Amino acid sequence: MVAVIDSIKRHLVELLNSHPGNSACAPELGLLDFNDATIGVLDLERNIQQAICQCIERYEPRVKRVDVESLPNHGDPLQLRFQVHATVALGRENSQATIDLLLNNKRYQCLN
Repeated sequence: MVAVIDSIKRHLVELLNSHPGNSACAPELGLLDFNDATIGVLDLERNIQQAICQCIERYEPRVKRVDVESLPNHGDPLQLRFQVHATVALGRENSQATIDLLLNNKRYQCLN
């Protein structure tokens, strides 16, 4: 189980740091760059949450029932934190997983 979750985390970091148009075989793979100063912070967080959820549901077949929530970040206002809750398919069994993500300097990283 731990090895599967670690593999999913590595894949999510690669997936979420990709941008549409960078993959010839999957042109829509990845997330858009959300550096648009005209979007308010709450709208930005909501848009990123939805994009993360859709990207994971589309390109990570080992997970289903994905929910992404924005977490408060009291330390650095330039960082955005998200928590992904998902069901991981392990053969005939399913397991719940929680993955903490940090968006810092245009890069996603797993915190746990």
